[in-house]
Amino acid sequence: RSVLQAGVPDAAAVQLRRTLEAAATHFDVKPYPLVKAIQELIDRGLVTAPFGRVLGHLKDLGNLGAHASDVRVDRDSAERALRFTTQVLRNLFEIPAELQLLEASPADESDAND
Repeated sequence: RSVLQAGVPDAAAVQLRRTLEAAATHFDVKPYPLVKAIQELIDRGLVTAPFGRVLGHLKDLGNLGAHASDVRVDRDSAERALRFTTQVLRNLFEIPAELQLLEASPADESDAND
């Protein structure tokens, strides 16, 4: 977010790709090449196939940002990538943690009466 706010969407795209690599590593998935890591996350049920397409897009955008060319990552694309990355991270980390808390908490009386 800081890099994007500083007006450097190319660098933001690279950092978002690195975030996906770190997430893969967290789940003991070899992050390189990222396309294989994405497929393994899907195969293990950690990411759904539609999110796999999103991850592929983030990978491509990160590659674009990392390499010198006349094609640049624009701010809108980088902001969209940030939203995608946030959703992927939420699905990989936050939702499972929330479900775990829910399962660990005792059912309240209204649930027992259902």
